[in-house]
Amino acid sequence: MRPRAIVIAVALAVAPALIGTALLVLAHPWAADVAYALPGFPEPRIALDDDERSRLAAVGTHAIQPWRSDGVEAMRAARRDDGRRAFVREELEHFEDVRTVVLAFLVAGAAGLAPIAVVAGLVRDRSLVRRGLIAGTRLTVAVVAATGALMLIGFDAFFDAFHALFFEGETWKLPNLGTARSLYPDALWAIMGGAMVVLVLAQVAAIVVVLRRGGR
Repeated sequence: MRPRAIVIAVALAVAPALIGTALLVLAHPWAADVAYALPGFPEPRIALDDDERSRLAAVGTHAIQPWRSDGVEAMRAARRDDGRRAFVREELEHFEDVRTVVLAFLVAGAAGLAPIAVVAGLVRDRSLVRRGLIAGTRLTVAVVAATGALMLIGFDAFFDAFHALFFEGETWKLPNLGTARSLYPDALWAIMGGAMVVLVLAQVAAIVVVLRRGGR
């Protein structure tokens, strides 16, 4: 493979790898619990105490984890404290779709790590790896900056556009007084979006530090 092609392959792989890693960190119940504890976080739209909200949020989060084979079934079987079913059909179908999207992002992240690992292991000219990583971090920062700007300018518009891109029709528009909207309000997604940006940039910073030390 030509040196230029090696650099380009590594550069294009960096952003998916870092985004996939950040998503893997956040796709756990603790993320919702941290958001709930923040001052001013919206109260649930339906009657849920703190323990029930945390319990059901964990069920929903487990449902979108591709490595849990029983996640959606557990969500389907979930009950409120009063014995009623926790989630309606529209919510279950949407979380199945979300699970597919999460899987796609994680696969893209793994696909990003693969060429970086192959090049790092097989190419003797280490400068090619370094140049690719530097270009990749710059590209990642540009993507993150553009995404962050869009979220700051108009989060609702960004949120709608994101869902329109990854979900069919309006299947992602859930009942306003349903369980899912009480567990995962728009404020939570704004926080998670910010957390994604921070995690990706933290990885970029780590790569830059390692490259600088390696160069010395």
